[in-house]
Amino acid sequence: MYVYVLFWTAEDCRRQRRLHDLAAAMQQRRRIAVLLHQQQRQPQQSHRKSAAFDWNQHMLRLTPDEFRARYRLDADAFYKLLQLVAADLEITDKVRACTKREGSAVCPATRLAVCLRFLAGGQVLDLKLIYQMSRFSIYACVWKGISAINKRLHIKFPIDDIAALEELERDFRAKSPYGVWAGQVGCIDGVHFSMLNPGAAVDNPKRYFVARKNECAILCIAICDAKRRFTYYDMNKAPTTHDSMAWASSPLGVKFANGELPQPFFINGDAAFSLSNSLITPSGLKELDAFDFEQSSQRMPIECAFGILVRRWGILWRDLEVRFDRRTLLIAVCMKLHNFCIDNNVPLHENVATDQASGYREVQPGRYEDMPAMDSAGRPQRMFSASLPPPRREQSRAALSPEVLRLRASRRDKLAAAILAAGLSRPPLPKGLHKKRRGSK
Repeated sequence: MYVYVLFWTAEDCRRQRRLHDLAAAMQQRRRIAVLLHQQQRQPQQSHRKSAAFDWNQHMLRLTPDEFRARYRLDADAFYKLLQLVAADLEITDKVRACTKREGSAVCPATRLAVCLRFLAGGQVLDLKLIYQMSRFSIYACVWKGISAINKRLHIKFPIDDIAALEELERDFRAKSPYGVWAGQVGCIDGVHFSMLNPGAAVDNPKRYFVARKNECAILCIAICDAKRRFTYYDMNKAPTTHDSMAWASSPLGVKFANGELPQPFFINGDAAFSLSNSLITPSGLKELDAFDFEQSSQRMPIECAFGILVRRWGILWRDLEVRFDRRTLLIAVCMKLHNFCIDNNVPLHENVATDQASGYREVQPGRYEDMPAMDSAGRPQRMFSASLPPPRREQSRAALSPEVLRLRASRRDKLAAAILAAGLSRPPLPKGLHKKRRGSK
Protein backbone atom coordinates (compact mmCIF):
# COMPACT_ATOMS: atom_id res chain seq x y z
CA MET A 1 0.00 0.00 0.00
CA TYR A 2 1.36 3.37 -1.01
CA VAL A 3 0.62 6.76 0.62
CA TYR A 4 1.08 9.87 -1.47
CA VAL A 5 1.76 13.18 0.29
CA LEU A 6 1.17 16.40 -1.64
CA PHE A 7 3.28 19.45 -0.82
CA TRP A 8 2.28 23.00 -1.87
CA THR A 9 4.78 24.99 -3.74
CA ALA A 10 5.39 28.68 -3.22
CA GLU A 11 3.37 29.44 -6.33
CA ASP A 12 0.40 27.50 -4.93
CA CYS A 13 0.52 29.54 -1.71
CA ARG A 14 0.59 32.83 -3.60
CA ARG A 15 -2.33 31.75 -5.80
CA GLN A 16 -4.40 30.75 -2.74
CA ARG A 17 -3.64 34.06 -1.02
CA ARG A 18 -4.75 36.01 -4.11
CA LEU A 19 -8.05 34.11 -4.14
CA HIS A 20 -8.69 34.93 -0.46
CA ASP A 21 -7.88 38.62 -1.01
CA LEU A 22 -10.20 38.73 -4.03
CA ALA A 23 -13.08 37.12 -2.09
CA ALA A 24 -12.63 39.57 0.82
CA ALA A 25 -12.60 42.55 -1.54
CA MET A 26 -15.79 41.39 -3.27
CA GLN A 27 -17.55 40.91 0.09
CA GLN A 28 -16.52 44.39 1.22
CA ARG A 29 -17.82 45.90 -2.04
CA ARG A 30 -21.18 44.16 -1.57
CA ARG A 31 -21.44 45.64 1.95
CA ILE A 32 -20.71 49.13 0.69
CA ALA A 33 -23.27 48.74 -2.11
CA VAL A 34 -25.98 47.67 0.39
CA LEU A 35 -25.24 50.64 2.66
CA LEU A 36 -25.36 53.11 -0.24
CA HIS A 37 -28.64 51.62 -1.42
CA GLN A 38 -30.19 52.01 2.05
CA GLN A 39 -29.01 55.61 2.32
CA GLN A 40 -30.61 56.42 -1.02
CA ARG A 41 -33.93 54.90 0.05
CA GLN A 42 -34.05 56.60 3.49
CA PRO A 43 -32.96 60.22 3.93
CA GLN A 44 -30.41 60.74 6.65
CA GLN A 45 -31.98 61.76 9.98
CA SER A 46 -30.31 63.64 12.78
CA HIS A 47 -29.36 61.45 15.74
CA ARG A 48 -30.04 64.36 18.06
CA LYS A 49 -33.73 64.54 17.17
CA SER A 50 -34.32 60.81 17.73
CA ALA A 51 -32.66 60.75 21.15
CA ALA A 52 -34.98 63.12 23.02
CA PHE A 53 -36.45 61.94 26.34
CA ASP A 54 -39.97 63.04 27.25
CA TRP A 55 -40.78 62.84 30.97
CA ASN A 56 -44.55 62.99 30.42
CA GLN A 57 -44.44 60.08 27.98
CA HIS A 58 -42.25 58.19 30.41
CA MET A 59 -44.83 58.68 33.18
CA LEU A 60 -47.64 57.35 30.98
CA ARG A 61 -45.74 54.11 30.34
CA LEU A 62 -45.37 53.26 34.06
CA THR A 63 -48.00 51.77 36.33
CA PRO A 64 -48.10 53.00 39.99
CA ASP A 65 -46.32 49.85 41.17
CA GLU A 66 -43.67 50.15 38.45
CA PHE A 67 -43.11 53.80 39.33
CA ARG A 68 -42.59 52.97 43.02
CA ALA A 69 -40.29 50.06 42.17
CA ARG A 70 -38.19 52.27 39.91
CA TYR A 71 -37.95 55.41 42.04
CA ARG A 72 -38.80 54.10 45.55
CA LEU A 73 -41.44 56.85 45.85
CA ASP A 74 -45.02 56.94 44.66
CA ALA A 75 -46.06 59.67 42.23
CA ASP A 76 -47.52 61.93 44.93
CA ALA A 77 -44.39 61.75 47.08
CA PHE A 78 -42.20 62.25 44.00
CA TYR A 79 -43.90 65.50 43.01
CA LYS A 80 -43.94 66.66 46.62
CA LEU A 81 -40.18 66.17 46.75
CA LEU A 82 -39.87 67.84 43.36
CA GLN A 83 -41.56 70.97 44.71
CA LEU A 84 -38.93 71.17 47.45
CA VAL A 85 -35.89 70.80 45.19
CA ALA A 86 -37.11 72.15 41.83
CA ALA A 87 -35.47 75.53 42.33
CA ASP A 88 -32.10 73.87 42.96
CA LEU A 89 -32.45 71.62 39.89
CA GLU A 90 -33.22 74.39 37.43
CA ILE A 91 -30.64 75.00 34.71
CA THR A 92 -29.11 78.44 34.83
CA ASP A 93 -27.80 78.60 31.25
CA LYS A 94 -30.72 77.18 29.25
CA VAL A 95 -29.43 78.42 25.89
CA ARG A 96 -26.20 76.48 26.25
CA ALA A 97 -28.05 73.41 27.53
CA CYS A 98 -30.41 73.44 24.51
CA THR A 99 -27.53 73.58 22.04
CA LYS A 100 -25.73 70.70 23.74
CA ARG A 101 -28.69 68.31 24.09
CA GLU A 102 -31.40 67.68 21.49
CA GLY A 103 -32.55 71.28 21.35
CA SER A 104 -34.17 71.20 24.82
CA ALA A 105 -32.91 71.44 28.38
CA VAL A 106 -33.33 68.61 30.90
CA CYS A 107 -36.36 69.35 33.09
CA PRO A 108 -36.08 69.21 36.92
CA ALA A 109 -38.37 66.14 37.06
CA THR A 110 -36.00 64.17 34.84
CA ARG A 111 -33.00 65.29 36.87
CA LEU A 112 -34.65 64.15 40.09
CA ALA A 113 -35.71 60.86 38.48
CA VAL A 114 -32.14 60.13 37.38
CA CYS A 115 -30.88 60.81 40.92
CA LEU A 116 -33.50 58.59 42.57
CA ARG A 117 -32.98 55.77 40.08
CA PHE A 118 -29.24 55.88 40.76
CA LEU A 119 -29.84 55.70 44.52
CA ALA A 120 -32.28 52.84 43.97
CA GLY A 121 -29.44 50.83 42.44
CA GLY A 122 -29.47 51.77 38.75
CA GLN A 123 -26.22 51.47 36.81
CA VAL A 124 -24.95 54.47 34.87
CA LEU A 125 -24.76 52.52 31.59
CA ASP A 126 -28.44 51.62 31.92
CA LEU A 127 -29.43 55.17 32.86
CA LYS A 128 -27.76 56.44 29.68
CA LEU A 129 -30.08 54.27 27.59
CA ILE A 130 -33.22 55.07 29.59
CA TYR A 131 -32.87 58.85 29.76
CA GLN A 132 -30.87 59.37 26.53
CA MET A 133 -28.04 61.25 28.22
CA SER A 134 -24.29 61.07 28.22
CA ARG A 135 -22.33 59.61 31.11
CA PHE A 136 -21.29 63.11 32.14
CA SER A 137 -24.91 64.33 32.15
CA ILE A 138 -26.04 61.34 34.25
CA TYR A 139 -23.48 62.07 36.97
CA ALA A 140 -24.31 65.78 36.81
CA CYS A 141 -27.99 64.98 37.49
CA VAL A 142 -27.10 62.57 40.28
CA TRP A 143 -24.91 64.94 42.26
CA LYS A 144 -27.09 67.95 41.55
CA GLY A 145 -30.02 66.00 42.97
CA ILE A 146 -28.06 64.75 46.00
CA SER A 147 -26.93 68.30 46.78
CA ALA A 148 -30.49 69.64 46.46
CA ILE A 149 -32.03 66.94 48.68
CA ASN A 150 -29.34 67.36 51.34
CA LYS A 151 -30.03 71.08 51.28
CA ARG A 152 -33.84 70.84 51.63
CA LEU A 153 -34.25 67.81 53.92
CA HIS A 154 -32.76 67.86 57.42
CA ILE A 155 -32.02 65.44 60.26
CA LYS A 156 -31.53 66.99 63.69
CA PHE A 157 -31.93 65.64 67.19
CA PRO A 158 -34.13 68.07 69.19
CA ILE A 159 -31.99 68.18 72.33
CA ASP A 160 -33.06 71.78 73.03
CA ASP A 161 -36.76 71.34 72.16
CA ILE A 162 -38.71 70.04 75.17
CA ALA A 163 -41.97 69.76 73.20
CA ALA A 164 -40.31 67.64 70.49
CA LEU A 165 -38.66 65.43 73.11
CA GLU A 166 -42.00 64.89 74.82
CA GLU A 167 -43.55 63.84 71.52
CA LEU A 168 -40.75 61.35 70.89
CA GLU A 169 -41.18 59.98 74.41
CA ARG A 170 -44.94 59.52 73.96
CA ASP A 171 -44.40 57.42 70.83
CA PHE A 172 -42.04 55.04 72.63
CA ARG A 173 -44.20 54.86 75.76
CA ALA A 174 -47.24 54.00 73.64
CA LYS A 175 -45.47 50.85 72.44
CA SER A 176 -44.71 49.70 75.98
CA PRO A 177 -47.17 47.43 77.85
CA TYR A 178 -49.14 49.56 80.34
CA GLY A 179 -46.85 52.51 79.50
CA VAL A 180 -44.22 51.43 82.03
CA TRP A 181 -41.30 52.30 79.75
CA ALA A 182 -41.16 56.06 80.18
CA GLY A 183 -38.52 58.61 79.19
CA GLN A 184 -37.03 57.12 76.02
CA VAL A 185 -36.56 59.55 73.11
CA GLY A 186 -34.45 57.47 70.74
CA CYS A 187 -32.63 54.23 69.90
CA ILE A 188 -28.91 54.26 69.09
CA ASP A 189 -26.71 51.81 67.23
CA GLY A 190 -23.87 51.63 64.73
CA VAL A 191 -23.74 50.14 61.25
CA HIS A 192 -21.06 49.59 58.60
CA PHE A 193 -21.61 50.56 54.96
CA SER A 194 -19.20 48.65 52.73
CA MET A 195 -17.13 50.57 50.19
CA LEU A 196 -14.19 50.15 47.85
CA ASN A 197 -10.72 50.85 49.16
CA PRO A 198 -10.33 54.66 49.22
CA GLY A 199 -6.74 54.32 47.98
CA ALA A 200 -4.85 57.55 47.43
CA ALA A 201 -7.85 59.66 48.48
CA VAL A 202 -6.78 59.28 52.14
CA ASP A 203 -3.44 59.23 53.90
CA ASN A 204 -3.87 55.77 55.42
CA PRO A 205 -6.38 53.53 53.59
CA LYS A 206 -5.78 50.69 56.06
CA ARG A 207 -7.66 52.54 58.81
CA TYR A 208 -10.87 51.98 56.81
CA PHE A 209 -10.38 48.20 56.58
CA VAL A 210 -12.47 46.08 58.96
CA ALA A 211 -10.62 42.79 59.42
CA ARG A 212 -13.52 40.85 60.95
CA LYS A 213 -15.66 41.65 57.89
CA ASN A 214 -12.81 41.56 55.38
CA GLU A 215 -13.93 44.78 53.72
CA CYS A 216 -13.48 48.53 53.78
CA ALA A 217 -16.39 50.34 55.36
CA ILE A 218 -17.83 53.59 56.70
CA LEU A 219 -19.04 53.58 60.31
CA CYS A 220 -22.34 55.35 60.94
CA ILE A 221 -23.65 55.96 64.46
CA ALA A 222 -27.35 56.78 64.23
CA ILE A 223 -30.39 57.47 66.43
CA CYS A 224 -33.99 56.89 65.38
CA ASP A 225 -37.44 57.46 66.87
CA ALA A 226 -40.26 54.99 67.47
CA LYS A 227 -41.43 55.38 63.85
CA ARG A 228 -37.96 54.34 62.62
CA ARG A 229 -37.10 57.82 61.37
CA PHE A 230 -33.48 58.86 61.82
CA THR A 231 -33.02 61.79 64.16
CA TYR A 232 -29.21 61.86 64.23
CA TYR A 233 -26.21 60.38 62.43
CA ASP A 234 -22.44 60.74 62.63
CA MET A 235 -19.87 59.29 60.19
CA ASN A 236 -16.69 61.03 61.33
CA LYS A 237 -14.88 58.05 62.89
CA ALA A 238 -12.95 55.19 61.36
CA PRO A 239 -14.90 51.91 61.02
CA THR A 240 -12.58 50.16 63.48
CA THR A 241 -13.66 52.56 66.25
CA HIS A 242 -15.78 50.98 68.99
CA ASP A 243 -19.40 52.12 68.95
CA SER A 244 -19.19 53.59 72.44
CA MET A 245 -16.08 55.60 71.60
CA ALA A 246 -17.52 56.81 68.31
CA TRP A 247 -20.65 57.99 70.14
CA ALA A 248 -18.76 59.59 73.03
CA SER A 249 -16.62 61.65 70.63
CA SER A 250 -19.51 62.75 68.41
CA PRO A 251 -20.90 66.30 68.85
CA LEU A 252 -24.19 65.03 70.25
CA GLY A 253 -22.44 62.47 72.45
CA VAL A 254 -20.40 65.26 74.02
CA LYS A 255 -23.60 67.15 74.82
CA PHE A 256 -25.06 64.04 76.42
CA ALA A 257 -21.93 63.59 78.52
CA ASN A 258 -22.19 67.20 79.67
CA GLY A 259 -25.74 66.61 80.89
CA GLU A 260 -27.44 68.78 78.25
CA LEU A 261 -30.22 66.22 77.64
CA PRO A 262 -33.09 67.22 79.96
CA GLN A 263 -34.17 64.72 82.58
CA PRO A 264 -35.88 62.27 82.63
CA PHE A 265 -35.23 61.64 78.92
CA PHE A 266 -32.76 59.03 77.67
CA ILE A 267 -31.83 57.01 74.59
CA ASN A 268 -31.67 53.22 74.36
CA GLY A 269 -28.63 51.24 73.17
CA ASP A 270 -27.17 47.76 73.19
CA ALA A 271 -24.36 46.40 75.33
CA ALA A 272 -21.71 48.05 73.15
CA PHE A 273 -22.44 51.40 74.84
CA SER A 274 -21.71 52.58 78.37
CA LEU A 275 -24.56 52.80 80.88
CA SER A 276 -25.62 56.24 82.12
CA ASN A 277 -28.80 58.03 83.03
CA SER A 278 -29.00 59.40 79.47
CA LEU A 279 -28.18 56.08 77.74
CA ILE A 280 -29.78 52.86 78.97
CA THR A 281 -28.11 49.51 78.19
CA PRO A 282 -29.01 45.89 79.08
CA SER A 283 -27.93 44.56 82.46
CA GLY A 284 -27.35 40.87 81.76
CA LEU A 285 -28.46 40.05 85.31
CA LYS A 286 -30.86 37.21 86.09
CA GLU A 287 -32.91 39.30 88.49
CA LEU A 288 -33.36 41.99 85.77
CA ASP A 289 -34.38 39.57 83.03
CA ALA A 290 -37.78 41.25 82.54
CA PHE A 291 -36.06 44.63 82.24
CA ASP A 292 -33.62 43.30 79.64
CA PHE A 293 -36.49 41.93 77.54
CA GLU A 294 -38.37 45.22 77.56
CA GLN A 295 -35.16 47.16 76.93
CA SER A 296 -34.33 45.04 73.88
CA SER A 297 -37.92 45.33 72.61
CA GLN A 298 -37.73 49.13 72.79
CA ARG A 299 -34.38 49.02 70.96
CA MET A 300 -35.79 47.23 67.90
CA PRO A 301 -36.71 50.37 65.88
CA ILE A 302 -33.05 51.20 65.12
CA GLU A 303 -32.41 47.66 63.88
CA CYS A 304 -35.49 47.88 61.68
CA ALA A 305 -34.53 51.36 60.46
CA PHE A 306 -31.14 50.17 59.21
CA GLY A 307 -32.77 47.16 57.52
CA ILE A 308 -35.41 49.28 55.76
CA LEU A 309 -32.79 51.84 54.71
CA VAL A 310 -30.62 49.24 53.01
CA ARG A 311 -33.59 47.39 51.56
CA ARG A 312 -35.05 50.52 49.98
CA TRP A 313 -31.92 52.05 48.43
CA GLY A 314 -30.10 49.55 46.21
CA ILE A 315 -26.95 51.69 46.01
CA LEU A 316 -26.20 50.34 49.51
CA TRP A 317 -26.48 46.70 48.38
CA ARG A 318 -22.97 46.81 46.93
CA ASP A 319 -19.67 48.45 47.78
CA LEU A 320 -19.80 52.22 47.36
CA GLU A 321 -17.72 53.16 44.31
CA VAL A 322 -18.21 56.92 44.11
CA ARG A 323 -15.51 59.41 44.98
CA PHE A 324 -14.43 59.01 48.60
CA ASP A 325 -15.34 62.51 49.77
CA ARG A 326 -18.88 62.05 48.40
CA ARG A 327 -19.68 58.70 50.03
CA THR A 328 -20.95 60.11 53.32
CA LEU A 329 -23.10 62.62 51.39
CA LEU A 330 -24.66 59.74 49.47
CA ILE A 331 -25.42 57.80 52.66
CA ALA A 332 -26.86 60.93 54.30
CA VAL A 333 -29.25 61.58 51.42
CA CYS A 334 -30.47 57.97 51.60
CA MET A 335 -31.21 58.43 55.30
CA LYS A 336 -33.08 61.68 54.65
CA LEU A 337 -35.12 60.10 51.88
CA HIS A 338 -35.83 57.20 54.24
CA ASN A 339 -37.44 59.69 56.63
CA PHE A 340 -39.27 61.35 53.74
CA CYS A 341 -40.80 58.01 52.72
CA ILE A 342 -42.00 57.30 56.26
CA ASP A 343 -43.51 60.79 56.62
CA ASN A 344 -45.42 60.29 53.34
CA ASN A 345 -46.46 56.68 54.05
CA VAL A 346 -44.54 55.23 51.11
CA PRO A 347 -44.15 51.45 51.59
CA LEU A 348 -41.22 49.42 50.39
CA HIS A 349 -41.26 48.70 46.67
CA GLU A 350 -41.81 45.00 47.35
CA ASN A 351 -42.89 42.77 50.21
CA VAL A 352 -40.05 41.32 52.24
CA ALA A 353 -39.75 37.65 51.34
CA THR A 354 -40.88 35.38 54.14
CA ASP A 355 -40.64 31.62 54.27
CA GLN A 356 -43.46 30.52 56.55
CA ALA A 357 -42.38 26.89 56.44
CA SER A 358 -38.81 27.44 57.64
CA GLY A 359 -39.62 30.36 59.93
CA TYR A 360 -37.04 32.71 58.36
CA ARG A 361 -37.43 36.07 56.64
CA GLU A 362 -35.09 38.21 54.55
CA VAL A 363 -34.41 41.39 56.54
CA GLN A 364 -31.64 42.61 54.21
CA PRO A 365 -30.52 41.42 50.77
CA GLY A 366 -28.96 38.03 51.38
CA ARG A 367 -29.44 38.21 55.17
CA TYR A 368 -32.08 36.03 56.82
CA GLU A 369 -33.25 36.16 60.42
CA ASP A 370 -35.64 34.10 62.54
CA MET A 371 -39.27 35.16 62.28
CA PRO A 372 -40.69 35.97 65.75
CA ALA A 373 -44.25 35.15 66.72
CA MET A 374 -46.39 38.16 67.73
CA ASP A 375 -49.55 38.53 69.77
CA SER A 376 -52.51 40.72 68.84
CA ALA A 377 -50.73 43.78 70.28
CA GLY A 378 -47.62 43.22 68.17
CA ARG A 379 -45.44 42.03 71.06
CA PRO A 380 -42.98 39.16 70.43
CA GLN A 381 -44.00 35.95 72.15
CA ARG A 382 -41.06 33.70 71.36
CA MET A 383 -37.31 34.19 71.17
CA PHE A 384 -35.57 32.25 68.39
CA SER A 385 -32.06 33.63 68.74
CA ALA A 386 -31.27 32.33 72.23
CA SER A 387 -28.30 30.33 70.96
CA LEU A 388 -26.48 33.42 69.67
CA PRO A 389 -23.38 34.49 71.62
CA PRO A 390 -23.93 37.38 74.04
CA PRO A 391 -22.86 40.84 72.88
CA ARG A 392 -19.49 42.13 73.97
CA ARG A 393 -19.47 44.80 76.62
CA GLU A 394 -17.02 47.65 76.81
CA GLN A 395 -14.43 47.24 79.58
CA SER A 396 -13.34 50.45 81.25
CA ARG A 397 -9.63 50.88 81.91
CA ALA A 398 -10.19 52.53 85.24
CA ALA A 399 -12.43 50.82 87.80
CA LEU A 400 -15.39 52.99 88.72
CA SER A 401 -16.38 53.50 92.33
CA PRO A 402 -19.61 51.90 93.61
CA GLU A 403 -21.11 55.36 94.08
CA VAL A 404 -20.53 56.30 90.41
CA LEU A 405 -21.97 52.97 89.26
CA ARG A 406 -25.02 53.47 91.44
CA LEU A 407 -25.62 56.96 90.03
CA ARG A 408 -25.24 55.75 86.46
CA ALA A 409 -27.74 52.94 87.05
CA SER A 410 -30.36 55.01 88.87
CA ARG A 411 -32.51 55.56 85.77
CA ARG A 412 -32.26 51.87 84.86
CA ASP A 413 -33.23 50.86 88.39
CA LYS A 414 -36.37 53.00 88.24
CA LEU A 415 -37.40 51.42 84.95
CA ALA A 416 -36.74 47.94 86.32
CA ALA A 417 -38.86 48.70 89.38
CA ALA A 418 -41.75 49.92 87.20
CA ILE A 419 -41.57 46.77 85.07
CA LEU A 420 -41.55 44.58 88.17
CA ALA A 421 -44.50 46.45 89.69
CA ALA A 422 -46.48 45.94 86.45
CA GLY A 423 -45.89 42.20 86.66
CA LEU A 424 -44.17 41.97 83.26
CA SER A 425 -41.75 39.17 82.46
CA ARG A 426 -39.92 37.69 79.52
CA PRO A 427 -42.11 35.34 77.43
CA PRO A 428 -41.05 31.70 77.82
CA LEU A 429 -38.65 30.20 75.33
CA PRO A 430 -39.75 27.36 73.07
CA LYS A 431 -39.18 23.91 74.47
CA GLY A 432 -35.57 22.80 74.13
CA LEU A 433 -34.04 26.30 73.97
CA HIS A 434 -32.09 27.85 76.81
CA LYS A 435 -30.96 31.45 77.14
CA LYS A 436 -27.25 31.99 77.67
CA ARG A 437 -26.34 34.59 80.24
CA ARG A 438 -23.24 36.58 80.91
CA GLY A 439 -21.63 36.50 84.30
CA SER A 440 -22.68 39.15 86.76
CA LYS A 441 -20.82 42.43 86.68
